Amino acid sequence: MGTSKPECDHKDGRRDDPRLNDPKLVTIDDFQPLSKAANNAKKQHCKECRSTNKRFDAKRLGYSISQWAGNGKY
Repeated sequence: MGTSKPECDHKDGRRDDPRLNDPKLVTIDDFQPLSKAANNAKKQHCKECRSTNKRFDAKRLGYSISQWAGNGKY
């Protein structure tokens, strides 16, 4: 990550899965370590996703594929 102060962040930026709102059901796999810059970028992309209902295209960051599973619709 290139940071000495990683932040703990939900993988699901929308947090619209009811399970994520129940502390008894949340697991460690629901979180990811991110740098402050990456977390801020993710928040911004999540805002765009909410308004367009389209998932972020990881190719914009130089990855070879847009997402691991599914299509471009949220």
